Amino acid sequence: MHRYRCQGCRLNRESIDPLVVLRILPVRDARFNLLASEAVMLRRELAERVRYQRRLQSLLRERDMLLADLRSTAQARTRAERDRDAVLAQLYRAHHAERERLARELHDEAGQQLAWLKLRLDRLRREPSPEEIGAMLKQVDAISASLRQVVRELRPVALTELGLILALSGLVREWSDRCGIPIEFQLSGITVPLTPETEVTIFRLVQEALTNVVKHAPGVRHVSVTLQYARADVTLAIEDDGPGLKIEPAPDARRAGSGFGLAGMRERLTLLGGQLMIESPPGGGTTILARLPMTGD
Repeated sequence: MHRYRCQGCRLNRESIDPLVVLRILPVRDARFNLLASEAVMLRRELAERVRYQRRLQSLLRERDMLLADLRSTAQARTRAERDRDAVLAQLYRAHHAERERLARELHDEAGQQLAWLKLRLDRLRREPSPEEIGAMLKQVDAISASLRQVVRELRPVALTELGLILALSGLVREWSDRCGIPIEFQLSGITVPLTPETEVTIFRLVQEALTNVVKHAPGVRHVSVTLQYARADVTLAIEDDGPGLKIEPAPDARRAGSGFGLAGMRERLTLLGGQLMIESPPGGGTTILARLPMTGD
């Protein structure tokens, strides 16, 4: 019987059948030992190359995902900036239109009344008359009322002096007395302090909505204004039983003299993080619903 020494190596790669290098010699062969060592080193290099390629592919996928996220973020930022610019442009146009309207009111009402008063004063200087003095006093009262109305529209002083709730109560009561239309003001929830921007927006929205009732809702018999405080937001609802308004499809498609103020209010609410919804089915009255976050963000 002869005894032999077995020397060899096993070469194994992932997903490949094992390769066995085996040689049976009666004596140790140095060249075979070198071949076996080189085979082991080759296996290690191949395995390392495979791991490197997989890692490289993973990094490439991560890079592609990061680039896609960056492109999406850049596009979203571009859209947000474009929307912001559009809203600011609409607010500027609304502010400019409001200034033009106030200028027309001052010119058409107070300006003409002052001109008429000047003529009567000139006549009174030549021909004194108690009746003329009484008429001029009434005219002065009318001019004062007109100017007070313009001042209220420019800056709601009642908000600073009385607060939102009392200011709204006075506004709806004065509107009802002036227009002869019954109005109901309701308060719901626990009142909490709001930001000045939110209070001014609510006050202006009630003003604009009541103005639209007079201009565009003939035959209204009743109006209600409800202010509801919740945990996260405050909701304003203004309802009337008129014939309904023609709701315009988009802010750019406005009719002259109708809905411009409400469109401006919608954009103002959007900047404050709120929403404005208008429901006005034909013959079913009009409901204006505004919701604003408590923080005013």
